This record gives sequence, structure tokens and C-alpha cells, in this order.
Amino acid sequence: MNSVIIIELVFGWQGLGIFLLDSLYNFDLNRLMGGIFVVGVATFIGMLGSDIISSRVDPRIQEFD
Repeated sequence: MNSVIIIELVFGWQGLGIFLLDSLYNFDLNRLMGGIFVVGVATFIGMLGSDIISSRVDPRIQEFD
């Protein structure tokens, strides 16, 4: 998340890193937990999608039955 915050600050983009940093400075724990949950769910979906795609592309990788 550190690199996301730095990129958002350098380029002036408003994104999830600034959102989480702002909620941390303002002690808004509900917003902070929600943002961390969104990051976790997005990471899980991305990893699951990459596993599914790699199992379809590479025949050596098999799914469990």
C-alpha cells in the first residue's frame, strides 16, 4: 500500500490509498476497516481468477475433483 499512496500523491490521483490514509489520520475506523476489506476481497478475487486462468491455459495444472 505504500507505493500506491506515493503514486497517488505524485500524480494527484484520488484513490483507495489516499482514502485509507485520510481515514487513518481522522481515526475513522469504520471507513478504514471497510477499505481494508475491499482491498482483501479484490486481492482474493484477483488471485482466484489468475488460478482459474492458469489452470485453463496450462494443461499440467489440474483442478481438484
